[in-house]
Amino acid sequence: MRIGVFMPIRMGSNELPDARQVQQNARLIEAAGLDGIWSLDMLGAAQVQPRPDPLTWLLTACLATEHVEVGTAVYNTALRHPVDVAQRLLTIEALVPGRLSLGVGAGSTGSADEAMGVTFESRFRRFYANMDVLRRLCSGEHVVDHAHGATGEAFFNPPPASPGPRFYLGAWHSRVTMAHAVKEYDGWLCSAGYLRHLPEHQREAGPGTLANVEKAIRLYQDMGGSGRKILSTISWDFGARSGRLGDDETFNLACPPAEAAERLHAIAELGFDDILLMQAGQSGAPTDNSRGLLEEQLGQLRTLLPEDRRPVGRAG
Repeated sequence: MRIGVFMPIRMGSNELPDARQVQQNARLIEAAGLDGIWSLDMLGAAQVQPRPDPLTWLLTACLATEHVEVGTAVYNTALRHPVDVAQRLLTIEALVPGRLSLGVGAGSTGSADEAMGVTFESRFRRFYANMDVLRRLCSGEHVVDHAHGATGEAFFNPPPASPGPRFYLGAWHSRVTMAHAVKEYDGWLCSAGYLRHLPEHQREAGPGTLANVEKAIRLYQDMGGSGRKILSTISWDFGARSGRLGDDETFNLACPPAEAAERLHAIAELGFDDILLMQAGQSGAPTDNSRGLLEEQLGQLRTLLPEDRRPVGRAG
């Protein structure tokens, strides 16, 4: 199983780090032998702190490293025009071929939709329409985007040798969304870490317990899913006390390294290909609004599992 890490968006201040600091963190992750550098995507007036554009952020990380994968978990394509996004993705693919993975979704809170002048209730309709256009453009098709009122074709003529970025659909227990993940995407991604800390009415299926994580991956597999399986947004804190992971406790690695290794092996045995880790905040919830990465802790992460030499998954 591969281990990816979310880079923190603070370096001891309320300001975003500059390119030098982003690249320093990226080099630490790659030098530790970890497999991926990941970033969240958040838009909207509800976000008081400034947030980076994840695609610019990840490209900056790529330019300081040699081979490590970069990805989003997840990028809200329901709020962006697919022709514009396709141009950006194909540009990154040309600059750093084969390194970009896009976890995508429709968003789970309404503030971003309100800030963009659209309704939260329409997010899934917009998401699937946008992703249809986006995937086709990235595969080299000529597309007329009727959903946005286009009257002429969009076409970017990507190089024939480039397969374009990989797309992984974010889903939890929704059979409708999971069916799309199985049939149309390179794999499936679920974010278990935040569910416990959301208000009850915003949770899709309760806390991200190990039992619920197992239920989700079984659903994907039972529906015929054979693509890459990613468990995202898991808090990590090796300074936390040892203790059994409670049945109603969100899955985490807030425990000493030896215990964290046992928990990771349990996730690997369920069939996940990747786990994406985020530092734990003061409340124990995963957060990228935290301290910078430490070389020693990244090295400890690498020792928890043997290196996974398999190529990064792509459908078909």
